[in-house]
Amino acid sequence: MGHDIGHDRILKPMQQLGVLAVVVLLGGQALGQGTASGAPSQTPDAARNPWAYNLTVDGYIIPNNQSFVDPVFMANGSWLHLEARYNYENLRTGSLWVGYNFSAGKKLILNLTPMVGGVFGRTTGIAPRLRGFADL
Repeated sequence: MGHDIGHDRILKPMQQLGVLAVVVLLGGQALGQGTASGAPSQTPDAARNPWAYNLTVDGYIIPNNQSFVDPVFMANGSWLHLEARYNYENLRTGSLWVGYNFSAGKKLILNLTPMVGGVFGRTTGIAPRLRGFADL
């Protein structure tokens, strides 16, 4: 009984592509949900909640190597930034971050968030980070 090596090389990337397609399609469905009227719904609790949440899942298909996903979850309060990441610093490595949100400007708003994080898994340690962006 021979082993068809060519079949394995085609099947694995195709399976990985299928998993990535399902994640992208399901993520698009979740982000595409709206209210019946099309207007954003504001509940009294949402108006009082100063927190904003963001989940990003990036996928990487690497031919003839290990493909992976890289989820990043962020939660921002008025001044507090919390973040959790997996497979970002290294494969099979997670990290938890805490930071302080600074903002300056009126027309051009500069946002800076210095952070400190703990890294665990295949790579371990404590790391500094600075996140910055500008808004018009």
